[in-house]
Order: sequence, then structure tokens, then C-alpha cells
Amino acid sequence: MNKQLFLCILLLYSLILLVNGITDGCGQEVDPNTSCVVRTPPITCNTYNHYNSSNDLLVNDGGMEEIVTGTGVYNFTFIAPDLGVHTLVLCDNTSTNINVETTDQTDLGTILANQIIIQNSLDVINESVYYIELLI
Repeated sequence: MNKQLFLCILLLYSLILLVNGITDGCGQEVDPNTSCVVRTPPITCNTYNHYNSSNDLLVNDGGMEEIVTGTGVYNFTFIAPDLGVHTLVLCDNTSTNINVETTDQTDLGTILANQIIIQNSLDVINESVYYIELLI
């Protein structure tokens, strides 16, 4: 009975993974230099290739770790510095694309970081002007 329950749970989990497909943890878009975990549907091999938007091979036969032994469900970390559509090809020839692009959220973070740098620079300038006024 326990074996049947385990197999039913495993089947249900496998179906969920198939619906989500490859890139479950990454989605279809990621920011540059931001890592995410790619999860595969059940397959019978454990390597992948990663091509950038220029179709250059970045990772050849990259290793994947099986999430639960015997399930055939693997994962690996995806990260890409360059913008564009990247292609992941699993060893069973299934593939998916991930668009590496700067999102609005990243843009907002950059704007806020730049605003802080500018504010700090203005504070230094104001202090310098204050000391110059004291000397005059």
C-alpha cells in the first residue's frame, strides 16, 4: 500500500513538472547576472547545453543534479551576463528559451542606487562649500 501511495505521489509530482516544463524556477525572463534554478521534466539523462543569443555554445554537457534519486527530475543553475534569448537544450533534445533582459524592477533599483550616490555627492559638495564659507 505504501509503495502504491509513493508511486501516486511521484506520478502527480511528475505531471506538475510536465505542466510547468523546463525553467520552472527561472520563468521565461531573467535579469542579467541573476542566477535561477532550472528544473527539468522527468528525463533519462543528466546533461544540458546552453547557447547565448548569438548561438555561441556557453555550456557544453553541463551537469545536472537529480532532485530525488530515481525520479529523473533534474535541476541546474542558470546565469547569463549578456542580454538576449538564450537556449537550453537538454540531453534528450528538449529545449526552451530564456530571455535575459533588464526588467523594470532592475531599472528602478539602478535608479534608486544612482539617486543615493548623487545625494551622497551633493552632501560632500555642500560640506565643502560650508567649510569654504567659514574660511572666507
